[in-house]
Amino acid sequence: MRSRTKAVLLEFFQADNDLLVYVIRPDLPSAGIRDKAPIILRLSVQRAAVAAVVHQIRQDLKTVSSVPMHEFGNRFQPSLDAFYQLGRQVFNTELMQLIAPFDGVYLVPFGDWNYLPIHAMEVGPGKLLIDDFEVAYLPNASVLQFMQENTGDYSPTGALLAGTDYADESGLFRDEVRQISDLPVFGTDTVCLRPRETSLENIVKHAGGKRVVHISSHGYFNPDDALASGALLWNGSDGIAGTTTELAENPEHFNILSAKGIFELLQLKAELVVLSGCVTGQSERRPGDELIGLSRALLYAGARSMIVALFPVLKNVTAHAEDEIGQSRFAHFYELWLQDGNTRSQAFRKWLLAIKRIPKFAHPYCWFSYIYVGKI
Repeated sequence: MRSRTKAVLLEFFQADNDLLVYVIRPDLPSAGIRDKAPIILRLSVQRAAVAAVVHQIRQDLKTVSSVPMHEFGNRFQPSLDAFYQLGRQVFNTELMQLIAPFDGVYLVPFGDWNYLPIHAMEVGPGKLLIDDFEVAYLPNASVLQFMQENTGDYSPTGALLAGTDYADESGLFRDEVRQISDLPVFGTDTVCLRPRETSLENIVKHAGGKRVVHISSHGYFNPDDALASGALLWNGSDGIAGTTTELAENPEHFNILSAKGIFELLQLKAELVVLSGCVTGQSERRPGDELIGLSRALLYAGARSMIVALFPVLKNVTAHAEDEIGQSRFAHFYELWLQDGNTRSQAFRKWLLAIKRIPKFAHPYCWFSYIYVGKI
Protein backbone atom coordinates (compact mmCIF):
# COMPACT_ATOMS: atom_id res chain seq x y z
CA MET A 1 0.00 0.00 0.00
CA ARG A 2 1.40 3.38 -0.97
CA SER A 3 1.46 5.84 1.91
CA ARG A 4 0.13 9.32 1.22
CA THR A 5 2.68 11.98 2.01
CA LYS A 6 1.83 14.86 4.30
CA ALA A 7 2.65 18.04 2.38
CA VAL A 8 2.99 21.72 3.17
CA LEU A 9 1.98 24.37 0.64
CA LEU A 10 4.17 27.40 -0.11
CA GLU A 11 2.58 30.20 -2.12
CA PHE A 12 4.78 33.07 -3.31
CA PHE A 13 3.94 36.71 -3.92
CA GLN A 14 6.74 38.90 -5.26
CA ALA A 15 6.71 42.66 -4.64
CA ASP A 16 9.44 44.99 -5.86
CA ASN A 17 11.67 44.61 -2.81
CA ASP A 18 10.08 41.79 -0.82
CA LEU A 19 8.94 38.23 -1.32
CA LEU A 20 5.94 37.08 0.69
CA VAL A 21 5.80 33.33 1.33
CA TYR A 22 2.46 32.00 2.58
CA VAL A 23 3.04 28.76 4.49
CA ILE A 24 -0.08 26.58 4.74
CA ARG A 25 0.41 23.47 6.84
CA PRO A 26 -2.03 20.60 7.45
CA ASP A 27 -2.63 19.36 10.98
CA LEU A 28 0.21 17.12 12.09
CA PRO A 29 -0.43 16.36 15.78
CA SER A 30 2.67 14.17 16.07
CA ALA A 31 4.74 17.31 15.45
CA GLY A 32 2.50 19.58 17.50
CA ILE A 33 1.16 21.33 14.41
CA ARG A 34 -2.48 22.44 14.49
CA ASP A 35 -2.42 25.52 12.31
CA LYS A 36 -5.61 27.46 11.71
CA ALA A 37 -4.23 30.19 9.46
CA PRO A 38 -1.34 30.62 7.00
CA ILE A 39 2.01 31.74 8.34
CA ILE A 40 3.33 34.65 6.29
CA LEU A 41 7.05 35.26 5.91
CA ARG A 42 8.33 38.53 4.48
CA LEU A 43 11.76 38.07 2.90
CA SER A 44 14.11 40.69 1.51
CA VAL A 45 14.23 39.43 -2.08
CA GLN A 46 14.14 41.95 -4.91
CA ARG A 47 12.07 41.37 -8.02
CA ALA A 48 15.01 42.49 -10.18
CA ALA A 49 17.28 39.89 -8.60
CA VAL A 50 14.84 37.09 -9.42
CA ALA A 51 14.48 38.32 -13.01
CA ALA A 52 18.27 38.46 -13.35
CA VAL A 53 18.66 34.81 -12.30
CA VAL A 54 15.94 33.73 -14.73
CA HIS A 55 17.71 35.62 -17.51
CA GLN A 56 21.11 34.11 -16.67
CA ILE A 57 19.81 30.55 -16.70
CA ARG A 58 17.89 31.07 -19.93
CA GLN A 59 20.99 32.49 -21.63
CA ASP A 60 23.03 29.48 -20.49
CA LEU A 61 20.48 26.98 -21.70
CA LYS A 62 20.39 28.50 -25.17
CA THR A 63 23.91 27.15 -25.65
CA VAL A 64 23.93 24.12 -23.34
CA SER A 65 23.56 21.55 -26.12
CA SER A 66 26.78 22.77 -27.75
CA VAL A 67 28.88 22.56 -24.56
CA PRO A 68 30.44 19.23 -23.52
CA MET A 69 28.96 18.06 -20.21
CA HIS A 70 32.34 17.85 -18.51
CA GLU A 71 32.68 21.62 -19.06
CA PHE A 72 29.32 22.54 -17.49
CA GLY A 73 30.87 23.24 -14.08
CA ASN A 74 33.31 25.88 -15.25
CA ARG A 75 31.14 27.35 -17.98
CA PHE A 76 27.90 27.79 -16.05
CA GLN A 77 29.03 28.16 -12.43
CA PRO A 78 28.29 31.92 -12.12
CA SER A 79 24.63 31.38 -13.00
CA LEU A 80 24.38 28.38 -10.71
CA ASP A 81 25.95 30.34 -7.82
CA ALA A 82 23.40 33.14 -8.25
CA PHE A 83 20.58 30.58 -8.37
CA TYR A 84 21.79 28.85 -5.21
CA GLN A 85 22.23 32.15 -3.39
CA LEU A 86 18.62 33.06 -4.21
CA GLY A 87 17.51 29.70 -2.84
CA ARG A 88 19.34 30.23 0.45
CA GLN A 89 17.67 33.64 0.82
CA VAL A 90 14.22 32.10 0.50
CA PHE A 91 14.71 28.76 2.25
CA ASN A 92 16.28 30.29 5.31
CA THR A 93 16.37 28.77 8.78
CA GLU A 94 12.88 29.95 9.68
CA LEU A 95 11.19 28.57 6.58
CA MET A 96 13.10 25.29 6.78
CA GLN A 97 11.97 24.81 10.38
CA LEU A 98 8.36 25.35 9.32
CA ILE A 99 8.47 22.72 6.56
CA ALA A 100 10.82 20.22 8.23
CA PRO A 101 8.07 17.99 9.74
CA PHE A 102 6.62 17.26 6.29
CA ASP A 103 7.67 14.93 3.49
CA GLY A 104 6.32 16.96 0.60
CA VAL A 105 6.15 20.57 -0.57
CA TYR A 106 3.61 22.10 -2.91
CA LEU A 107 4.93 25.19 -4.71
CA VAL A 108 2.66 27.91 -6.07
CA PRO A 109 5.06 30.36 -7.73
CA PHE A 110 4.37 33.96 -8.72
CA GLY A 111 5.76 36.19 -11.46
CA ASP A 112 9.27 35.24 -12.51
CA TRP A 113 9.28 32.46 -9.93
CA ASN A 114 7.18 30.51 -12.45
CA TYR A 115 10.32 30.26 -14.59
CA LEU A 116 12.68 28.88 -11.93
CA PRO A 117 13.24 25.21 -10.99
CA ILE A 118 12.64 25.87 -7.29
CA HIS A 119 12.96 22.16 -6.48
CA ALA A 120 16.66 22.41 -7.36
CA MET A 121 17.39 25.43 -5.15
CA GLU A 122 20.00 25.15 -2.43
CA VAL A 123 18.42 25.12 1.03
CA GLY A 124 21.59 24.47 3.00
CA PRO A 125 25.29 23.71 2.41
CA GLY A 126 25.33 21.20 -0.45
CA LYS A 127 21.63 20.41 0.07
CA LEU A 128 18.87 20.98 -2.50
CA LEU A 129 15.14 21.10 -1.80
CA ILE A 130 14.52 17.90 -3.80
CA ASP A 131 17.11 16.05 -1.69
CA ASP A 132 14.77 15.96 1.31
CA PHE A 133 11.26 16.62 -0.03
CA GLU A 134 8.86 15.47 -2.70
CA VAL A 135 8.07 18.62 -4.69
CA ALA A 136 5.01 19.38 -6.80
CA TYR A 137 4.15 22.59 -8.64
CA LEU A 138 0.65 24.02 -8.87
CA PRO A 139 -0.65 26.95 -10.96
CA ASN A 140 -2.75 27.86 -7.91
CA ALA A 141 -3.86 26.19 -4.71
CA SER A 142 -7.49 25.75 -5.84
CA VAL A 143 -6.61 23.18 -8.54
CA LEU A 144 -5.87 20.55 -5.87
CA GLN A 145 -9.57 19.76 -5.63
CA PHE A 146 -9.59 18.80 -9.33
CA MET A 147 -6.62 16.43 -9.02
CA GLN A 148 -8.36 13.66 -7.11
CA GLU A 149 -7.72 10.13 -8.29
CA ASN A 150 -10.28 8.48 -10.57
CA THR A 151 -13.16 6.93 -8.67
CA GLY A 152 -16.27 5.01 -9.65
CA ASP A 153 -16.65 2.21 -12.15
CA TYR A 154 -14.43 3.70 -14.85
CA SER A 155 -10.69 3.98 -14.59
CA PRO A 156 -8.19 4.41 -17.43
CA THR A 157 -5.82 1.64 -18.46
CA GLY A 158 -2.75 1.26 -20.61
CA ALA A 159 -0.75 4.03 -22.20
CA LEU A 160 -0.35 6.11 -25.31
CA LEU A 161 3.35 6.39 -26.17
CA ALA A 162 4.57 8.55 -29.04
CA GLY A 163 7.96 9.84 -30.12
CA THR A 164 8.97 11.86 -33.15
CA ASP A 165 11.70 14.27 -34.16
CA TYR A 166 11.42 16.91 -36.85
CA ALA A 167 14.86 18.51 -36.60
CA ASP A 168 17.46 15.75 -36.82
CA GLU A 169 17.96 12.02 -37.17
CA SER A 170 19.39 11.29 -33.73
CA GLY A 171 16.63 8.82 -32.96
CA LEU A 172 16.61 9.82 -29.30
CA PHE A 173 12.91 10.69 -29.24
CA ARG A 174 12.03 7.35 -30.83
CA ASP A 175 14.46 5.52 -28.51
CA GLU A 176 12.93 7.06 -25.38
CA VAL A 177 9.51 5.74 -26.34
CA ARG A 178 10.87 2.36 -27.40
CA GLN A 179 12.57 1.91 -24.01
CA ILE A 180 9.31 2.74 -22.24
CA SER A 181 7.22 0.48 -24.48
CA ASP A 182 9.49 -2.46 -23.62
CA LEU A 183 8.36 -2.28 -19.99
CA PRO A 184 5.64 -4.75 -18.92
CA VAL A 185 4.06 -2.28 -16.49
CA PHE A 186 1.36 -0.84 -18.78
CA GLY A 187 -0.37 -4.07 -19.78
CA THR A 188 -1.79 -4.94 -23.16
CA ASP A 189 -3.99 -1.86 -23.58
CA THR A 190 -1.11 0.27 -24.86
CA VAL A 191 -0.69 2.12 -28.13
CA CYS A 192 2.84 2.94 -29.27
CA LEU A 193 2.91 5.31 -32.23
CA ARG A 194 5.86 5.19 -34.58
CA PRO A 195 7.41 8.55 -35.58
CA ARG A 196 5.40 8.86 -38.81
CA GLU A 197 2.21 7.90 -36.96
CA THR A 198 2.62 10.65 -34.38
CA SER A 199 -0.02 13.00 -35.71
CA LEU A 200 -2.56 15.18 -33.94
CA GLU A 201 -5.33 12.97 -35.29
CA ASN A 202 -3.83 9.81 -33.78
CA ILE A 203 -3.13 11.43 -30.43
CA VAL A 204 -6.71 12.67 -30.15
CA LYS A 205 -7.95 9.24 -31.24
CA HIS A 206 -6.00 7.21 -28.67
CA ALA A 207 -5.31 9.46 -25.67
CA GLY A 208 -8.79 9.66 -24.16
CA GLY A 209 -8.97 6.44 -22.17
CA LYS A 210 -5.31 5.97 -21.30
CA ARG A 211 -3.80 5.95 -17.83
CA VAL A 212 -0.54 7.40 -19.15
CA VAL A 213 0.12 9.65 -22.14
CA HIS A 214 3.82 10.09 -22.94
CA ILE A 215 4.84 12.24 -25.91
CA SER A 216 8.53 12.63 -26.65
CA SER A 217 9.19 15.37 -29.18
CA HIS A 218 10.53 18.87 -29.59
CA GLY A 219 8.63 21.50 -27.65
CA TYR A 220 7.91 25.01 -28.87
CA PHE A 221 6.83 28.10 -26.93
CA ASN A 222 5.24 31.00 -28.79
CA PRO A 223 5.77 34.19 -26.74
CA ASP A 224 3.24 36.07 -28.86
CA ASP A 225 0.49 33.48 -28.49
CA ALA A 226 0.96 30.98 -25.67
CA LEU A 227 -2.03 28.95 -26.85
CA ALA A 228 -0.12 28.18 -30.07
CA SER A 229 2.74 26.62 -28.07
CA GLY A 230 3.04 22.89 -27.98
CA ALA A 231 4.74 19.63 -28.89
CA LEU A 232 5.91 19.31 -32.50
CA LEU A 233 4.50 16.27 -34.27
CA TRP A 234 5.06 14.48 -37.58
CA ASN A 235 3.98 16.54 -40.56
CA GLY A 236 3.68 14.62 -43.79
CA SER A 237 5.60 11.75 -45.32
CA ASP A 238 8.91 13.61 -45.25
CA GLY A 239 8.57 14.96 -41.75
CA ILE A 240 8.65 18.62 -40.80
CA ALA A 241 11.07 20.63 -42.86
CA GLY A 242 12.65 23.76 -41.52
CA THR A 243 14.20 25.26 -38.43
CA THR A 244 12.83 26.65 -35.19
CA THR A 245 13.25 30.14 -36.67
CA GLU A 246 10.99 29.18 -39.57
CA LEU A 247 8.59 27.66 -37.07
CA ALA A 248 8.32 30.96 -35.22
CA GLU A 249 7.71 32.79 -38.48
CA ASN A 250 5.34 30.26 -40.07
CA PRO A 251 3.70 28.13 -37.36
CA GLU A 252 0.82 27.26 -39.68
CA HIS A 253 3.23 25.06 -41.68
CA PHE A 254 3.88 22.80 -38.70
CA ASN A 255 1.88 20.07 -37.03
CA ILE A 256 1.67 20.98 -33.33
CA LEU A 257 -0.15 19.51 -30.36
CA SER A 258 -0.85 23.00 -29.12
CA ALA A 259 -2.37 24.28 -25.90
CA LYS A 260 -5.32 25.50 -27.99
CA GLY A 261 -5.71 22.06 -29.54
CA ILE A 262 -5.66 20.40 -26.13
CA PHE A 263 -8.34 22.79 -24.84
CA GLU A 264 -10.54 22.11 -27.85
CA LEU A 265 -9.91 18.47 -28.76
CA LEU A 266 -8.68 16.36 -25.85
CA GLN A 267 -10.73 14.77 -23.09
CA LEU A 268 -8.38 12.93 -20.77
CA LYS A 269 -8.67 10.52 -17.85
CA ALA A 270 -4.91 10.16 -17.55
CA GLU A 271 -3.24 9.82 -14.18
CA LEU A 272 -0.12 11.24 -15.80
CA VAL A 273 0.78 13.10 -18.99
CA VAL A 274 4.45 13.47 -19.86
CA LEU A 275 5.52 15.99 -22.50
CA SER A 276 9.18 15.13 -22.78
CA GLY A 277 10.49 18.04 -24.79
CA CYS A 278 11.96 21.49 -24.40
CA VAL A 279 9.94 24.30 -22.71
CA THR A 280 6.72 22.25 -22.52
CA GLY A 281 6.18 23.65 -19.02
CA GLN A 282 6.65 27.30 -19.97
CA SER A 283 3.58 29.52 -19.74
CA GLU A 284 2.51 33.07 -20.44
CA ARG A 285 1.47 35.16 -17.46
CA ARG A 286 -1.85 36.98 -17.73
CA PRO A 287 -3.32 39.62 -15.38
CA GLY A 288 -3.74 38.18 -11.90
CA ASP A 289 -0.73 35.90 -12.54
CA GLU A 290 -2.91 33.46 -14.45
CA LEU A 291 -0.76 31.07 -16.46
CA ILE A 292 -1.65 30.12 -20.02
CA GLY A 293 0.20 27.23 -21.62
CA LEU A 294 0.34 23.46 -21.99
CA SER A 295 0.13 22.73 -18.25
CA ARG A 296 -3.10 24.66 -17.80
CA ALA A 297 -4.53 23.10 -20.97
CA LEU A 298 -3.75 19.57 -19.80
CA LEU A 299 -5.34 20.19 -16.40
CA TYR A 300 -8.45 21.54 -18.15
CA ALA A 301 -8.53 18.45 -20.40
CA GLY A 302 -8.60 16.18 -17.35
CA ALA A 303 -4.99 15.17 -16.65
CA ARG A 304 -4.45 14.39 -12.96
CA SER A 305 -0.75 15.22 -13.09
CA MET A 306 2.04 15.88 -15.57
CA ILE A 307 5.76 16.05 -16.10
CA VAL A 308 6.85 18.95 -18.29
CA ALA A 309 10.01 21.00 -18.80
CA LEU A 310 10.64 24.65 -17.92
CA PHE A 311 13.71 24.92 -20.16
CA PRO A 312 15.49 23.09 -22.97
CA VAL A 313 16.21 19.48 -22.05
CA LEU A 314 19.07 17.16 -22.95
CA LYS A 315 17.66 14.07 -24.62
CA ASN A 316 20.93 12.19 -24.26
CA VAL A 317 20.19 12.16 -20.51
CA THR A 318 16.72 10.57 -20.69
CA ALA A 319 16.97 8.50 -23.89
CA HIS A 320 20.58 7.29 -24.21
CA ALA A 321 21.43 3.69 -25.00
CA GLU A 322 24.10 3.06 -22.35
CA ASP A 323 22.85 0.35 -20.01
CA GLU A 324 25.27 1.16 -17.21
CA ILE A 325 23.54 4.49 -16.54
CA GLY A 326 20.02 3.42 -17.41
CA GLN A 327 18.63 4.99 -14.24
CA SER A 328 18.55 8.35 -16.01
CA ARG A 329 16.14 7.11 -18.66
CA PHE A 330 12.44 7.89 -18.48
CA ALA A 331 11.85 4.15 -18.38
CA HIS A 332 13.38 4.16 -14.88
CA PHE A 333 10.75 6.65 -13.69
CA TYR A 334 7.97 4.30 -14.79
CA GLU A 335 9.66 1.38 -13.04
CA LEU A 336 9.81 3.39 -9.82
CA TRP A 337 6.15 4.35 -10.10
CA LEU A 338 4.30 1.40 -11.63
CA GLN A 339 6.62 -1.47 -10.77
CA ASP A 340 8.07 -0.53 -7.37
CA GLY A 341 4.85 0.90 -5.91
CA ASN A 342 5.87 4.52 -5.33
CA THR A 343 3.40 7.35 -5.79
CA ARG A 344 4.01 9.58 -8.81
CA SER A 345 5.64 12.33 -6.75
CA GLN A 346 7.79 9.81 -4.89
CA ALA A 347 8.89 8.20 -8.15
CA PHE A 348 9.67 11.58 -9.72
CA ARG A 349 11.87 12.58 -6.79
CA LYS A 350 13.70 9.24 -6.75
CA TRP A 351 14.22 9.43 -10.51
CA LEU A 352 15.76 12.92 -10.36
CA LEU A 353 18.00 11.90 -7.46
CA ALA A 354 19.13 8.84 -9.43
CA ILE A 355 20.16 11.09 -12.32
CA LYS A 356 21.85 13.49 -9.90
CA ARG A 357 24.00 10.65 -8.53
CA ILE A 358 25.38 9.78 -11.97
CA PRO A 359 28.64 11.78 -12.30
CA LYS A 360 28.14 12.31 -16.02
CA PHE A 361 24.70 13.86 -15.48
CA ALA A 362 25.11 15.36 -12.00
CA HIS A 363 25.06 19.02 -13.09
CA PRO A 364 21.60 20.55 -12.49
CA TYR A 365 21.36 21.65 -16.13
CA CYS A 366 21.11 17.95 -17.01
CA TRP A 367 17.95 17.36 -14.97
CA PHE A 368 16.40 20.41 -13.30
CA SER A 369 14.29 21.46 -16.29
CA TYR A 370 11.77 18.70 -15.56
CA ILE A 371 9.04 19.54 -13.05
CA TYR A 372 6.16 17.53 -11.65
CA VAL A 373 2.75 19.23 -11.62
CA GLY A 374 0.05 17.49 -9.65
CA LYS A 375 -0.89 15.88 -6.37
CA ILE A 376 1.68 14.69 -3.85
